[in-house]
Amino acid sequence: MRKPSNQGRPVTEPAEPGVVSTDDGGSGLYEACHARFAEPEYEIMCDPVHTVWVKRVADGRSVGLPPWLPRQCSLEAALERVESKLRVAVGER
Repeated sequence: MRKPSNQGRPVTEPAEPGVVSTDDGGSGLYEACHARFAEPEYEIMCDPVHTVWVKRVADGRSVGLPPWLPRQCSLEAALERVESKLRVAVGER
């Protein structure tokens, strides 16, 4: 019995775990977060499942925004929620 060959098929390497810097799965959250949360106070990144993370550099606190969130609420509401969570984390009100 012959072993199947890989001829004609592209050889792909397994995806490396970790941060994917710009792939938000088409949700638009990555660009919106970059516009709203400026460096160097914040870091914006995406993980392999397209969740966008906003991290406040000063205290390391981060909030994740899943790619389906814009279907649940407006982009503006989602960003306001992130701001609220990060403010509460350091006692700002």
